[in-house]
Amino acid sequence: MDNVTSPNRFNNLTREVPEPDIGLTILKITLLTPIIISGIIGNLLVCISVFKFRSLRIVANYFIVSLAIADLAVSSVVMPLGLYQEVVAGQWYLGPIICDVWVSMDVLTCTSSIWNLCVISVDRFLAITRPIQYAIKRTPIMSLITILLAWGLSFLISIPALVLVGGYDAMASDECQLNVSPIFQVGSSCLSFYVPCFILLIVYYKIFRSVQKLGRRKPGSVKYRKGPAYKNGVGAGKTTLVTKFVNEKTENFATLCDKQEPSSGETEKPNQDRKSQEASSGEKVGSRTKRISVARERKATSVLAIVVTVFICCWLPFFITNVVIGLCPNCNITHTTFATVTWLGWVNSAANPVIYTIFNREFRTAFRRLLFCCASDSYMRRQYLSTLTNY
Repeated sequence: MDNVTSPNRFNNLTREVPEPDIGLTILKITLLTPIIISGIIGNLLVCISVFKFRSLRIVANYFIVSLAIADLAVSSVVMPLGLYQEVVAGQWYLGPIICDVWVSMDVLTCTSSIWNLCVISVDRFLAITRPIQYAIKRTPIMSLITILLAWGLSFLISIPALVLVGGYDAMASDECQLNVSPIFQVGSSCLSFYVPCFILLIVYYKIFRSVQKLGRRKPGSVKYRKGPAYKNGVGAGKTTLVTKFVNEKTENFATLCDKQEPSSGETEKPNQDRKSQEASSGEKVGSRTKRISVARERKATSVLAIVVTVFICCWLPFFITNVVIGLCPNCNITHTTFATVTWLGWVNSAANPVIYTIFNREFRTAFRRLLFCCASDSYMRRQYLSTLTNY
């Protein structure tokens, strides 16, 4: 294998020019194709589920749809062309227009995916820490504005900046490459990853602390009331449990019973029995509420750990490499190394629909209904056609 220094996406990458290896090509296709397919199917299911099922059409899920759209673009456009480049050993035979589209979509959609993750974290933080106030402000218009801001920021970080620093050197050395200044590489890495990652860590730490405080609350300090659902966050026309934290004491049962004093010994005993039953019922409800709070705390902690861990593990290697390329012109990063960390970042787009929906019962139900319904319809059509042919 000969190593030659030639530009590949960035100027100071050392590109390996290997002999054609059919076995390695088959291995790449075998490993990367399932990632592409799972990313496309997973993100499509998220989008279709929210638009098809009324119970999922809530403001919180609009942010997840925005994330799924960005990840769907990564999975359906960026990854397949990335696989093509791996199969042809880094060469590019598709022309400059497709090259420009690919590189620009890569930068824009990956940046948007990261910032949408950040938006989701802030949305969940406000929904947990300020449920009443945020539910009033959490309107579809507000969510649309927030989503447009996330995409607009991603656009400002990627496309115009690339044009200003010289844009794409599309067909140099028969490769689809990107020539940018070191300042842009470091700056875009900070705005595309390090800043949103810092926000993500801070916000999820605060969410973790809030969930812990909720789990440590006494059973009597949580009051559940039935009431109209929040139109902005839960869905209009439904009834839900609105949790209001108040400093209540268990003496409420006794106060309620003391309003009616027994007039005789015959009525005193039933009243005492009623007090005892109510107190026992209150203790059971409080104990059950406490167990539910602890269980939810553990589940929320696990979900947060998975979200942060997968995000950092997928994207941190790429952006460390990106900064090294910008700050160290003499450091030769091999094509294999850069391709590996790039694909690791793209994998996050296939993992996001799993992370953000596998722990949601309504999304799981929607996925099953979509998949099994389609399978059932196909089976019924085959049965109907076979019946017609028998006649």
